[in-house]
Amino acid sequence: MINAKTLKEWPAIAEVLNPVTAKLDNSVAQTLNAKVDVDGEDPHQVALDWMVREGFVKEG
Repeated sequence: MINAKTLKEWPAIAEVLNPVTAKLDNSVAQTLNAKVDVDGEDPHQVALDWMVREGFVKEG
């Protein structure tokens, strides 16, 4: 989710986020949320791990 004013000011953000949004469906979100809410994992690490697995960012 992104602020409409921000998106209007920097429309290229949508191009960056579109591939992520396409892969992040409800099932994936539920799985990632469970890692945080049920398993107690760090939400930043859960998100990073998923982004690395999907090839959106490089581990580093």
